[in-house]
Amino acid sequence: MAKDIVIIANYGPLPTGKSNNRLMTILDLLVKEGLNVEYIISSFSHPKKQQMDIDQKALEKLPFKCTVLYEPGYPKNVSLKRFYSHHIAAKNLTKYLKGRKKPDLIFAVTTSTAFGYAAAMYAKKNNIKLVIDVRDLWPEAFKMVIKNDFIADVLFYGQKKKADAIYAQADGIVAVSQTYVERALSVNKKVKEGLAVFLGTQLDKFDEFADKEKSLKPKDEFWVVYIGTLGHSYNINDIIDAFEILKEKGLTNIKFKVLGDGPLMDSF
Repeated sequence: MAKDIVIIANYGPLPTGKSNNRLMTILDLLVKEGLNVEYIISSFSHPKKQQMDIDQKALEKLPFKCTVLYEPGYPKNVSLKRFYSHHIAAKNLTKYLKGRKKPDLIFAVTTSTAFGYAAAMYAKKNNIKLVIDVRDLWPEAFKMVIKNDFIADVLFYGQKKKADAIYAQADGIVAVSQTYVERALSVNKKVKEGLAVFLGTQLDKFDEFADKEKSLKPKDEFWVVYIGTLGHSYNINDIIDAFEILKEKGLTNIKFKVLGDGPLMDSF
């Protein structure tokens, strides 16, 4: 009988649309290996701040099972409603896992902490192998918003303990940077070496389109391009300030191109 793998991601994309996402790549690889795979995600779209439009018939046609668990949602990234929303989603995840057959392995994205903690504690209780994918460091990420370290440490003490428990339970550690790998390994006594798999894209696909499309860039211009989220983690303001200095020096042929969206779009 084929191994039963569960992939859990609070912010996972719906697999029925086009998505250049590492989870979709993992799902595709596991299915090709002939494994039984279930993909469990939240009903709430974090980028759009709304419930996802779910096509149940399209989900049923997938080569793996996709389970969407209800999460009430929240209007802002940093808010009490967000933590409440994650709490409800985690409760629904725990209830669902208890009602299904025990899998052979769980692959869990650690953001949010509540969702990841529910997966880790279920794995621990049932002696199931757990591989984690550290996409963001919680509660460290919130210190970008709450500048006072002492206040942040007090407010998010419980979050830190949960994050430590997730990292400690892991039998395998994957992360989007070596810094995140080291953070997880710092409290884990089972894993000797984690794996940093950086966020990116399929270069062969990129090159394919680059060869087809005629460049829109004038030859006399130098372009700096940022592609990604417009949020607290990326200091676009420093780049904007740098370009202002260049402009004052008469260097007007250097252009800054931004491809993305996010909570600080209006501010930037």
